[in-house]
Amino acid sequence: LSLSLELHLDLDLARAPPHTTITMQSGTVVALFAVAFVAAVADPDDCPADEACSLNGVRCSSSSPCICDPGWVGDDCGILKLAPAVPGSGYNRTLESPPTNSWGGNIIHDAKTNTWHLFAAEFANHCDISAWSPNSRIVRAASSNGPLGPYTKQANVVGTFAHNPKVVQAPDGTWLMYTIGTPVDASHIDHCNNTRPLSRQALTPGRTPGNLESNITLYTAKTLTGTWQRFGIVLGSDSFGTWDEDTSNPSPYVLANGTVLLMYRGCVVDSDCKKGSICGCNSEYIGIASAPHWGGPYTRLETGPILPDIQAEDPSMWIDHRGNFHFLEHYIPDRTLVARHAFARDYTGPWHMHVNSHPYNTTVPLSDGGVLELHKRERPQLVFDHNHMPTHFITGAILPDNTGKGYSGSSFTLIQQVLQ
Repeated sequence: LSLSLELHLDLDLARAPPHTTITMQSGTVVALFAVAFVAAVADPDDCPADEACSLNGVRCSSSSPCICDPGWVGDDCGILKLAPAVPGSGYNRTLESPPTNSWGGNIIHDAKTNTWHLFAAEFANHCDISAWSPNSRIVRAASSNGPLGPYTKQANVVGTFAHNPKVVQAPDGTWLMYTIGTPVDASHIDHCNNTRPLSRQALTPGRTPGNLESNITLYTAKTLTGTWQRFGIVLGSDSFGTWDEDTSNPSPYVLANGTVLLMYRGCVVDSDCKKGSICGCNSEYIGIASAPHWGGPYTRLETGPILPDIQAEDPSMWIDHRGNFHFLEHYIPDRTLVARHAFARDYTGPWHMHVNSHPYNTTVPLSDGGVLELHKRERPQLVFDHNHMPTHFITGAILPDNTGKGYSGSSFTLIQQVLQ
C-alpha cells in the first residue's frame, strides 16, 4: 500500500517550497513525517552561528544552507542587502557652485531631538579629493528625515588638517572622535581649481617630521553639538621599519567596561626611504590596539597584521548581537570589487574571511532606475539599530567625472538603506 501525503507547512526556514507532496510506504510514513516536520519548524535561534555563514548567519547542520541575519545575503551571508541609492540623499555638495567635496563619515542618532548627526571629512577651499591633505576638516551635518538624509551642514567641528572621523560614546557619557591628522593652516589656499597645494607633498607618508597623516588623534566633547577639544595623539607611528610604521584609519569600539578596541591601518614605508625623506608607502594591512580607558594608554595587540595575506585599509569594526566581531574594509587589490568582510569570535582572533565574497562594489543601482558607476568607493561604515542589526550603509564615493587617475574628481558621502 502506498500513501500520498500532502504537507501544508511553512518551510521557508528549511529553504523548501511551502507545499510539498511526499509519496512513501505506509510503514515509514510516521517516521518520515516527523523528520519533515522537525525540518520545517527549525528555529534559526536554536542553530549555531557558523564561520561558513561569515558569523552573519546560522546553519542547523553542516549540510544545510546558511540562514542569514537581517541585512545580509549570499551563500556565505557575506553580501550586504542594499536598497538602491536615492538621488538627493546622503551628504552631497558637489552640485553647488563652487562645489564642496566630502569623503565618508559616521552617523549618530540623538534620540532626544530625533536628529541624525553625520560627522564627515570635507575638503576646505573647494578642493577635490586630490588635495585631501592639508585641506581635509571634520564637519557635522544633520538630518531630521532619518539616517538616509539628506544632510545639511551645521558646523566645522575640527579644522584642517583632520580626516577619517569616527565618533563613539564612552560609558561615562563622553563623546569621542578618533581622526587622523595634525593641525595645520590651509587658509593660504583660496581655491584649489584642480591644482594641488604645494604643502601637500610634506603630508604624504614617509620618514619626515612633515608627515602629519601618520597618527590617530582623539577629540572629545560633552555633547554631539558642543565644542570638540583636542585630547592628543593616542596611537602614533610605529617604530622604524615596522609593518605599521605609518598608522592611520581608526575604527574604535568601546566596550561596556570602558575598554577601547582600536582597529587601524598600518603601512610599510618604502624600504629605500631614508630617515628624514619624503617618500611613499605600500603594503597596507589591518592591525588592532586597545586601551583600558579612552584616555589610554593604547597598546598594539599584535606584532603583525591580523590578516597578513590581505592588503586593505579603512577598517570598520562592530560587535554583533551574538557577541561576535566583524569588520568591513577597503580591499586594495581590486578596483571594482572593492570590499571584504572579516569576522572572528574574539577580537584577538583568529580572524577569517571569505575572499570571494564581496559585501559591495562600485556599481550603485539608483531608485529612479539608473545606475551609478563610481570611480572609487571607500570608507565603509554601518548604522545599527538597538538590536545590533544594520540599517544603513555609508561610504565615500568618487564620481565618474574624474580624470581616471588615482584620487581625483568630485566626491561625496553616499548613504544607502540596508534591507532587512
